[in-house]
Amino acid sequence: MQSDTQASPEDTPNAVTIGHLFLSHLLSGLVGSTKGFAVTDTLDERGVLFTVTANSEVAGRIIGKKGATANAIRALLNALGGVQRARYALKVTETSTSPAKEPVNAPA
Repeated sequence: MQSDTQASPEDTPNAVTIGHLFLSHLLSGLVGSTKGFAVTDTLDERGVLFTVTANSEVAGRIIGKKGATANAIRALLNALGGVQRARYALKVTETSTSPAKEPVNAPA
């Protein structure tokens, strides 16, 4: 027995949307809130690049010690990409919330 209602292409989320929602949900759980970071996506011939822009404290939590947390997030994105038949990549950029400090010159 078939259903008369079918999802239209507009109602079906695409791989970019699914990846974006997954990453946003994962990061909000990791950070504890949705504040402090922004996720943007770029689609090209190689796949989807998710760029996470965060302040220094949040970026440190996302990257983790020696990049372990970021690598774990990449592994999860790769697993999701296998299911969605898409290639996902992750880039974390840090924004400075305070002005850069001037280097201190040692006495000559």
